[in-house]
Amino acid sequence: MDRQGNTYSLGWDLARIARDVDPTIGLANRARPFVASLADQLGETVTMSLRQGQHDLEIILQESPRTFAVTVSDLTGLKWPHHASATGKLLLAQLEPHQVRQITGDSLEEMTPRTITDHETLAREIEKIKRQGWAETDEELEDDIYSVAVPITNSLGHMVAALALVVPKHRITDARTQEQKLNVLLNGAAVLRDRFFSATPEER
Repeated sequence: MDRQGNTYSLGWDLARIARDVDPTIGLANRARPFVASLADQLGETVTMSLRQGQHDLEIILQESPRTFAVTVSDLTGLKWPHHASATGKLLLAQLEPHQVRQITGDSLEEMTPRTITDHETLAREIEKIKRQGWAETDEELEDDIYSVAVPITNSLGHMVAALALVVPKHRITDARTQEQKLNVLLNGAAVLRDRFFSATPEER
């Protein structure tokens, strides 16, 4: 504690300890170097989201490559409609149909002309995500933004977080480039799973 006259304030050292005790901030700090290395390897912005309860994901970490400036704005802490974001659709694929409808409601907001706005199309998209194990949005949330998200699971196979690539659409030039970047994300998710989300200390 720091004393100022007759009052006391929280000192910087204690504030730092309190910050590190917070599980979300602590996880973000520990994962940051690895996520930053992924961003450098991919040459694009990478985000890490943490599952909050059954029905939500919160972006806790965003890293961009050091090699050049990118045009993706800071997304940390922001939340988007599930049906219009890659991480949101990935989360919907973990749920039962009645839970999906409960979250999305009766109408699906149109964010861009490419947003999925009917439930039948969304249901087909969710089934596709379940089969392939990852989700993408192609200018569905924002014009000229492509995103692909992969799950980070615990050792029980439950999705507890997500890793996503966020890139201006014009930089995804062909299917081979897309596949290469997806494989880097999938490998990165496996590393984060083993480092931070093992069910027992022996698995860490």
